[in-house]
Amino acid sequence: MDDAELTVKLTALQALRGVTDARLLDVFERLLQQAKTDQDYICSNVQRLREQFPFQSIEQVEREVPSSLRQVKGTLRKQLDPYRKRRT
Repeated sequence: MDDAELTVKLTALQALRGVTDARLLDVFERLLQQAKTDQDYICSNVQRLREQFPFQSIEQVEREVPSSLRQVKGTLRKQLDPYRKRRT
């Protein structure tokens, strides 16, 4: 994921389909901080992978995801909060 080549990052992200290791959340946060837009499809690939994680509630996200993972935590909250989905 630290490779400078975009195609390497995208291929690595796509290869992670089905992997829900919590250590990946740190990687996702770093990638989201680097990719300010989805022009290169990094954000959308991270989103698809993040949706595979078995978080059942916002409370669980608050308990289990470190606050240092701001972007990941925010997107997980949005994914789990149906009211927030309708507003955005």
